[in-house]
Amino acid sequence: MSTPGRQQSLRIGVGGCGRMGQKHAINCSRIEGVKVSAVADEDMERAIALAHRIGATPYQSAEAMIAEGALDALVVATPPGQRLGIVMAATAARVAVLAEKPIALDMATAQALCGAAQKASVVNAVGFHLRYSSLTQRARALISGRRIALVRTLTTTGYYLKMDMP
Repeated sequence: MSTPGRQQSLRIGVGGCGRMGQKHAINCSRIEGVKVSAVADEDMERAIALAHRIGATPYQSAEAMIAEGALDALVVATPPGQRLGIVMAATAARVAVLAEKPIALDMATAQALCGAAQKASVVNAVGFHLRYSSLTQRARALISGRRIALVRTLTTTGYYLKMDMP
């Protein structure tokens, strides 16, 4: 039973405890009103290490973590080829989802994931964090209406040199 006037913490799970999963888990754990309550990774040692660092429960699979039923939202930071089952389990459980980019490796899988989120009517997003940056908007304006045949390289090195950004 909650205390009147006191909001309960948003319970977050993180699937994938590699570099991006760790980054999301640590940043989320610093937000008032948010509790990273669970983390999952196929490499159980990695899940345990991150769980210990932020006070979460470790799991060897995101599906098992979701099945516990104690999450409000899930950050999916696994390799894209591993996301289908995780996102399907989360949306079926009505858990909000933030998936790292790219959402999938093929259009059929991406459409299945989007369809599942739409059908379950859960809050969902893909982490295209630079989508609205001034650099991206300028690039969009420069290439608007033009056919791009070959992209040799694109870098936003300055952004990535400051890796502590949430």
